[in-house]
Amino acid sequence: MSSSLFLFHVLVIVGSFQGILTSVLLWLSPSKNQSKILLSGVLVVFVLLSFKILLHTLHLWDLPYGRYFPLAIDLVIQPLFYLYVLSLTSPHYRLTRKDVYHFIPALLFML
Repeated sequence: MSSSLFLFHVLVIVGSFQGILTSVLLWLSPSKNQSKILLSGVLVVFVLLSFKILLHTLHLWDLPYGRYFPLAIDLVIQPLFYLYVLSLTSPHYRLTRKDVYHFIPALLFML
């Protein structure tokens, strides 16, 4: 294994750990507003995407259990980011049941 590839893996793992830690801290913050919770969700999705990259570069994707990692995680970024920006720009914004419709493409892709 080349040293640059090893350095890449270490950087992705450290970045993923930092993303998880930041996401947990945002989720558990005393001021629970919608924007912090949605930003926490965006960070979790980016951590999962980083893990997906690690699966490919470490050739774990070729193993039988590695193939079942959710592929539709890419489709969740856009609605989460949209809802995050909406919660920042609208002062009295609250998540509603209609907001779930933004995630239908990801759910359909997972089927």
